[in-house]
Amino acid sequence: SWKVSTVSAGIRTALPFVIAAGLAEVVGYVLFVTGARDGIAIAAVLTSLFAPFATLLAFVVFGERLGRRQLGGIVLVVAGVVALGALQR
Repeated sequence: SWKVSTVSAGIRTALPFVIAAGLAEVVGYVLFVTGARDGIAIAAVLTSLFAPFATLLAFVVFGERLGRRQLGGIVLVVAGVVALGALQR
């Protein structure tokens, strides 16, 4: 059976990560709403960068391996954002 001290230590270890994740979520929503006030189209396009950013972050922070599909997806999303940005000019 689990000891209370083991569970308590696990909670103490995880708490900073839970707080950081919560703060990142709130900051993300605030930035999205702020960006949407200036132009929802731009905010929506930049939101599409979430998946590539999360994938690269997992690669850097956790040492996750990136397969050809992940790399191809990152390239396609970034190329799409660049193309849409070029069309805006």
